[in-house]
Amino acid sequence: MSTASQPLERECELKGDLRLPRIIVGLWQVSSEGWNARQPLASMINDLRTYYINGYFAFDMADIYGPAEPIYGDFLESLKKSPPTSLLSDTIPEPIGLTKWVPSSRESTTPSHIESVLQKSISRMKTSMIDVLQFHWWDYSEKRYLEAVQHLAQCVKQEKYVRHVGLTNVDAIRLEEMCRLVPAIVTNQVQYSVIDTRPEGPIRRVCEKYSVKLLTYGTLLGGLLSETWMDQPEPMSNLTTSQCKYLQTIHAWGDWTLFQKMLKTLETIAHSHNCSIANIAIRYVLQQPHVASVIVGARLGVSSHVEENWKSLDVVILPEEMQRINEVQAMGKNLLDVIGDCGQEYRQ
Repeated sequence: MSTASQPLERECELKGDLRLPRIIVGLWQVSSEGWNARQPLASMINDLRTYYINGYFAFDMADIYGPAEPIYGDFLESLKKSPPTSLLSDTIPEPIGLTKWVPSSRESTTPSHIESVLQKSISRMKTSMIDVLQFHWWDYSEKRYLEAVQHLAQCVKQEKYVRHVGLTNVDAIRLEEMCRLVPAIVTNQVQYSVIDTRPEGPIRRVCEKYSVKLLTYGTLLGGLLSETWMDQPEPMSNLTTSQCKYLQTIHAWGDWTLFQKMLKTLETIAHSHNCSIANIAIRYVLQQPHVASVIVGARLGVSSHVEENWKSLDVVILPEEMQRINEVQAMGKNLLDVIGDCGQEYRQ
């Protein structure tokens, strides 16, 4: 276990000359049929601009995230019509759009079909190239994922449609299998938090071997890792789709009582650093050398923590504080044993 011994820079460099901010804005929430789907477009675009001028220059989405790609495209158009000024420096990096191709189990993996999919995303995102195309595959018994990722790498080599290839929810075995064929893979997006520590297992060794970095989601458990839920009874209703998902993760690890113990431990540490539980939870993940960035879900048009999130990079978690976190983690189950390796929850 590495220790957060010093503050982190706001950006990191990956292979292939890709630079990412340590915190990425996630657009998964816009696929919801609930609150976010009803927010005015102008309000959501304004929020994206606010993130952008405050240093969040990378945005994560997918072809299956409802209107996420078109919203990002409208955001890019707004930047052209009204160029913003960075609040952090004299220059502001170009926006980086990370999207996903999530084919159905029977979907074609021929080059012509893949390129039609990429063209559709490019059109929706109103860009000339996809900065990072993250590939997901549902059924590993269907080995066509190998030909698919090879063609995506060929697109990168030919400078056609895609600048970089990443993966989504790929386990250690398949990550190594794909990296042997496609050395250009730069990222793998997986679930990672203080209670779901599966990325500290086999996948870390593969990442280090092939210089692949992790992009992590679920790091704040849909907002459950916050002061709001301290000393509160377990919620039974009025949860977001995201919170319902991560409540299941909590139960796989332990129970609500044990989760309260983790919250209180994180809150005590946060108090000593004059920061929030979320800051400690984010820093815990970002301190891992095989992690590039944490993806924080944006509630566009509803709320944001633009300035607060950056405090996570300045926190220095002391060894004795890390030990206290580890002790609570050990009271729960190892999710590698309960769920399986990263992404297995999508293949049960």
